[in-house]
Amino acid sequence: MDENIFDFDSQYQELLFEDNDNQGDLKTLKTNARENEDEYTNLNLFSIFFNCTGDSKANFNDSIFEKDLEILLNHQNFEIPNEFELFDIQFDENFENFDILIQMARADIQKLHLSSLDSFHKTFYNLRENVTKLLLILRCNYQLLTDNQLKLIRFALGTFDSMANFSLMYMSFCNDGNTSTSSNYHLLHGMLEWKWIWITMCYKLDYFKGQIGGDDAESFIEIKLLIYDLITLSISKFQKCNNANLIFTTPFICSCVREMWLLLYSFIQKLQDNQINFWDIVSNVIEELSKGKSLYENFASKKALFRSSNFMTCRNFDQFSLWIISGLTKLIGSEYPQIMNDRQSYELYENLIKNFLKTDQTEENMRVLLLMISEVLLNVWQPKADILMLLWENFQKKINSPFLIAGQNPNFLAVSANTAASFLEQIRNQQNTAVSKLNPNLTSYSIFVYALGKMVQRFSDDGQKVHIQRILGRIYTKFPAPKLKQLNEMGIHNILKLFITLALSTNLNDIDSKLCDTLLQIPLDKPNHQQLIMKGHISMLILYCENSLNISQYLTKLMTQINILMQQSSSSSTNILKVLSESLSLIVLRNMNENADVFENGEDLLIDSWIIKFLENSTTAEQDRLYETINKIIIKVQSVQHSSLVSNQTSLITQKLFNFLLPYARQNFGKVESIWMPEMIANLCLLSLEPNIILNDIPKFETLFRTFVEINSTNFEQSIKFITIILRSCHDVDKLDMQLIIQNWIRFSVLLSGSNYELKELTKNLIHLPEFTTLCNTSLTKPEEFLNSKEPLCTFISDIGKKYADSNNQEKFQLVEKVHTYFSTFEKWSLPILQQNSTQKSTASQSQTNSVDEHIMRIYTFIAITFLHCAELIFIRTKSSCFFNVAISHFILPSTVMMGQSPVRSMILSIHKVWPLLIEGTSRLNYKNDQHINKVLSDIIIKWAPFLKLSSNSKFVAKPFISITNFKNLDLIEFFWMKLSKNFLALQPGRKVNSHCYMILNVIEEVMHVVECEEKRMIAIWRSIMQQIIEMAMLFEEIEPAQKTCMNLIERYIKNKNFDTSTTMNEHLMKNLKNITNSTSLSYHSALYFKFLTKLSKHRVTIVNSLLSHLITQIEKVEQLRGSGRDVKLRNLYDQLQSQCR
Repeated sequence: MDENIFDFDSQYQELLFEDNDNQGDLKTLKTNARENEDEYTNLNLFSIFFNCTGDSKANFNDSIFEKDLEILLNHQNFEIPNEFELFDIQFDENFENFDILIQMARADIQKLHLSSLDSFHKTFYNLRENVTKLLLILRCNYQLLTDNQLKLIRFALGTFDSMANFSLMYMSFCNDGNTSTSSNYHLLHGMLEWKWIWITMCYKLDYFKGQIGGDDAESFIEIKLLIYDLITLSISKFQKCNNANLIFTTPFICSCVREMWLLLYSFIQKLQDNQINFWDIVSNVIEELSKGKSLYENFASKKALFRSSNFMTCRNFDQFSLWIISGLTKLIGSEYPQIMNDRQSYELYENLIKNFLKTDQTEENMRVLLLMISEVLLNVWQPKADILMLLWENFQKKINSPFLIAGQNPNFLAVSANTAASFLEQIRNQQNTAVSKLNPNLTSYSIFVYALGKMVQRFSDDGQKVHIQRILGRIYTKFPAPKLKQLNEMGIHNILKLFITLALSTNLNDIDSKLCDTLLQIPLDKPNHQQLIMKGHISMLILYCENSLNISQYLTKLMTQINILMQQSSSSSTNILKVLSESLSLIVLRNMNENADVFENGEDLLIDSWIIKFLENSTTAEQDRLYETINKIIIKVQSVQHSSLVSNQTSLITQKLFNFLLPYARQNFGKVESIWMPEMIANLCLLSLEPNIILNDIPKFETLFRTFVEINSTNFEQSIKFITIILRSCHDVDKLDMQLIIQNWIRFSVLLSGSNYELKELTKNLIHLPEFTTLCNTSLTKPEEFLNSKEPLCTFISDIGKKYADSNNQEKFQLVEKVHTYFSTFEKWSLPILQQNSTQKSTASQSQTNSVDEHIMRIYTFIAITFLHCAELIFIRTKSSCFFNVAISHFILPSTVMMGQSPVRSMILSIHKVWPLLIEGTSRLNYKNDQHINKVLSDIIIKWAPFLKLSSNSKFVAKPFISITNFKNLDLIEFFWMKLSKNFLALQPGRKVNSHCYMILNVIEEVMHVVECEEKRMIAIWRSIMQQIIEMAMLFEEIEPAQKTCMNLIERYIKNKNFDTSTTMNEHLMKNLKNITNSTSLSYHSALYFKFLTKLSKHRVTIVNSLLSHLITQIEKVEQLRGSGRDVKLRNLYDQLQSQCR
């Protein structure tokens, strides 16, 4: 319905008190009605009825409130039609025999009463319609009515509680309106219409008799009785509604009852000139009901109307009273804003709350009360604190209570949030919630605190500081020091919530001193209270910072208490320090993006020894969070310094950061696992570079940088991250120790995979520096390729070797010096790893697995690659500490290996992998002419070969041997096999073999599989091993495995596809066969020799035939030496061989 229709209300009030003859205004009213609402164009006297729109919901005033146009036009100024119909009888306007009509009306009313016990009937509306029409006609002719007729009418109307189904009347609303067929509906709405018409009729009669304004005036009595009836209707609804639903339910059983209240209020407001007050009447009615009496008993003329058997009793009348007054206040306040200044309504409300609090109410009732009154207090009246102070007197007595409903789990209540910030935000969010949106599960105390905060905020907005101070005074006086010491955890929570709410609701400047002093009186000595109390303090400090207030005084007092507890016991202060740690950033870094007024409000007081105390006694996650916060503080200090806004406070906070953090960082860097610690320390070091602050007793940046690089020997990723941040953030490159940085980059690259993320980041920041690019050309010309290589260190070493080869003598000298500087710390950091691994000889050292310790493998790989690419560069003959000598003496040929002691398996596996590179790299020095290098190379071959039998799998064992055999340098191959042959294949005295002979023979067999098609490599190998192989094949017994292996090798040699065509292979074999048959050997091993040649003749008889002439010559020399003439035995062996060869 259009909002203009509401204008009828004021127009109606004007017309209601005019004389009947004022027809002009009446016509104006009718005209306006038609203009504003087409559906009422045909309104006349007989279309004025309540038309119900349904139940009156709790949120009726949140939606558009639609007045019933019919009832608004329901006044005495209608014209009576010339002809009309009542009770199925036609009448004209001159009919004056009202007795018959009154009797007929009484009969219809009786029918409705009786029918309400029955069922539904379509004529119920007609019965109601007849009565209403008659009353309207009578009201137009009130001057003609006799006293007896008036009594008959009033008796016929009766009372609401005289209805047979009165207790069910709260269900008599109907969404179908007047089309409903319910007798209860039409009886109730008929009663509303009739009572309203009767009151207006009585008013006209009183006016006519000159009795307006007196307590005995009939209209005044009827108004009180109608209010009584309407309240009893609300009692019927209250009785059927449980506590939980009261806050969602209005006291009005339907929209028509709600409109009736509005009509009554509007009507009485007009009568206030005659000292009649709506709220006084309501108060009087409630008082009578509280005594269990019916108001009808107070009037002799009305007693006959009362039926005590149907009188409504109420289960909790105090609660009901507040419920209905709250509903009425909201209803009337939504229509008549002037109620905000209505003293009588507020006083009535206050008195009802006093009565309510006189008895000990349950928590459930208190929650309902607070939710009901909060909306009224905050949205209807002007701000007043009297009622809230009444409630405060009640709550302060129970401040230690959790305010739980009986049977409710205490865990249901969130006693405190996880952090001080969330605790504050929780309260802030609650205060920002509209009263109609409050959670109904909040405790009564929480709702009270909410309402008090809102009220204080209204006072503050209106500039009424006096009222705020009165409220605070009433609160502070309830908390003397002894009472604060008796608070339990719940009591502390309740006080904190109250104080923080007050701080949020007004200008903190106006209340901070006394409020904070009261909070600081709550003792911190009980461990189970500490965390909660500290959350309160921190919340207040955050509010101070948000309001740009100085926290020095507050924080000094608080830190004094904390320091005392820390001195007494570290465990007793753990909870306190945890809260401080969580809140440090919220206080110190409140304006991260602003530099103005930074650190000017006493924030430096929070940088104290408690930080170290907490770090030493906290979990890894808690440490990490604090490291992150401190790092942000350091960055903020740097930002302030760059902005030239450095103050004494900024210098002070910087000095404190160094004083407290440096000793801790030195002691714990690398020992504490943290993703933030390296960044924190790096930024602390960079802070020492800032020129705008003068610090006392703080080392220079260069010293700090070296200290933290060298101090961490185990946690590589933290060190890498530290150096990376320094490289990325330091703008003064000259301050950087590039020698130290490259030294450590080499260390990290050796010990960590090239794919390591932190190492990649370090490399990315390093390759742009001139000192690095002068050594590594690839990083300069192809940076992306360098970064994406599997192992950038290998490229780096290779480039150094190339640079050395291309340099002149002067440049070579400088490069040697520089590289040895970079490698100078190698022994320092790698040897402990090797020694640590060597002490772990356990089951792992005997395992047959090929797994290897990653660090050991990478150390040996680095040495081998450096030998391969930079052998000439790393060897300085006159310097025992050169990298080559260090690597040989401590890693390749340590004393244990030289003495033949087996190294740990990881070391053997590493050598197994890099042995060929070590040999090839060493060979690039002058091993042929330099006895020292020759000895080193020989030892690398001889000392390590026996240890390389890591598996029974001969192919695996032979891998490095095959790699060496594939060298391009044939001289080196021959040198290698010669050393193996002389040391492991040569026969020992008594025709015994070396214990490692069998391994070498198996390796040779595997090598032959690979190189037998390559003549030059075959010759290089056999030139070194031929004599020893033939000797073992000849001198060993046939049962000896080595003899069989040697024969197989010789057989493979002479059957090689290149043997027949290769003069060198033939000559080499013949030469070795002849060397064995010298006169001395032949005289001692003649039988074995001829036996060997007999076997050989079976494979290659031509070879043996070629030896016959040489043999006869050697036999003759033997005979000559012996001097005994012809040696029959030798001659017979020769003849047998000769015969075999034919």
